Amino acid sequence: MAYDLTDATTLTGFINQNLPRRPWLFRKFFAPKLHDTTQIAVDIVKGSKKLAPFRREGEESTVKSSIGVTTKFFGPNQISLKNLTKAFGIAKRAAGQQFSYADGVKTIDGRIAFKLGQEQQDMVNRIYATIEKMCADALFTGEVNNYDANGNVIETFDIGLDDSHKITLTSGALWSAGTATPLEDIDAWCDIVESDSALPATDVVFGANAKKAFRGNDKVLKQLSVNTAKFAQIDPQKKENGAQFLGYTSDGVRLWAVTETYENSAGSIASIVPADYVAVFSDQMAANVHFGMIEDMKAGNFVGEIFSKVWDEEDPSGRWLKCASAPLAYVAQPDALVVAKVL
Repeated sequence: MAYDLTDATTLTGFINQNLPRRPWLFRKFFAPKLHDTTQIAVDIVKGSKKLAPFRREGEESTVKSSIGVTTKFFGPNQISLKNLTKAFGIAKRAAGQQFSYADGVKTIDGRIAFKLGQEQQDMVNRIYATIEKMCADALFTGEVNNYDANGNVIETFDIGLDDSHKITLTSGALWSAGTATPLEDIDAWCDIVESDSALPATDVVFGANAKKAFRGNDKVLKQLSVNTAKFAQIDPQKKENGAQFLGYTSDGVRLWAVTETYENSAGSIASIVPADYVAVFSDQMAANVHFGMIEDMKAGNFVGEIFSKVWDEEDPSGRWLKCASAPLAYVAQPDALVVAKVL
């Protein structure tokens, strides 16, 4: 089937039907949610574990207070990338092609489509990498930062994580100390999640240094081996794209280490999550990547994850490609999350 790459609706529809696999945190714990407005309404939910009262015969029913919901409105900032393919560049060999263009793409339109496809894929990957960093910020700091092209924070979205859910270990409790008790710590943080949110704690995600300290503890290694057999996990070292599965706690809570990296504004490769931190949470908590509507003067309004369009420039001769998205990663049940600095 042929696609008209000059039509924004067609191009955008095609890209959203053929999106690459989402990064690990986004894919595993955040559900995409599309909005048909530029403003996003997020309901912050606070659970309740109050018991239901009985009534005597003839008495009226007890009036139940509404579930604790606070609505916040956000206007997510837009990621907008564009690239110019000049007429002269069309004739250049693209990465991965033979010098003789043995791929069979010989016409100008064919060369343009091939080049635009490569550039578009790179833009989509960069947008998804940014969303993954937002997911990591939400889970490991309780704040989602938006950065400009120079790495400066232009806006911070606070998920409202209570101070009692922000743990900082000190002195002998640090996981680098010989007196550290990582498994007991995780059990205690799971109790906080379950007590405050009424949701089961299901997952623990480690930063790189936290993982090393955790696995370097003799008690941990012995207990994980027992738990692995208990929960019939054949390969505790299995890897997913962007993460490594480490095993289970005695209560069946899954243990993960994030392996995903990104290039920061200084040009250095860094871990997508803070190295010295651990996040404990429930996979049942309300966590979404919200996508605001994209407005375009010519193409109109677009509801979806990524908007894309092309347009031509006469002098100098070339074709512009643009990809845009208005994402916001947000945890709407912060009571189901505990963040701990363990080193």
